[in-house]
Amino acid sequence: ASAVGEQVSTSTRGEIRSFTLRNAKDTVVRYTPGMHSYTLLVFSDSRKPDSVTDRLADLRKTLKNRRLQMVEVSLAPDSATWATSISKDSAEWLQGWVPGGSAATQIRRLSIPRTPYYIVSDSLGHQHYRGTSLYTADTIVRSRLKAYIVKDIVATKADSAPAVR
Repeated sequence: ASAVGEQVSTSTRGEIRSFTLRNAKDTVVRYTPGMHSYTLLVFSDSRKPDSVTDRLADLRKTLKNRRLQMVEVSLAPDSATWATSISKDSAEWLQGWVPGGSAATQIRRLSIPRTPYYIVSDSLGHQHYRGTSLYTADTIVRSRLKAYIVKDIVATKADSAPAVR
């Protein structure tokens, strides 16, 4: 009953506040919602499948960093496990680890029920999506930021060029 109660409470769906993460370079990084138009928070506990990594990389290429911040938070039991899981990663988004996993203070208030889990929030910290579907999170981000999507110049020129006969 308490697990269900945490998921349906109003504080779970409330605003996301700033929190800190340990970065791969042994630095502490502070996540602040107001620094970007939207944020995609990705919660995982092990190595991600290639399909997830590919979709995140495509989203990063499509939208500039100022409009979309992507933060991958590892809930791995220890930093060595996390470091091993990202050692061969070529991620272009912030990756961090929190001591204590889902029981850490900054993560516990978000009530992450399982991994992988995704949250889309805006610059005020309002949550627009919470769930296990990266596709849905991706779709919401793209629809909210469609005016800022980087256009493919090569495809645009090819489409507007006259046909050769």
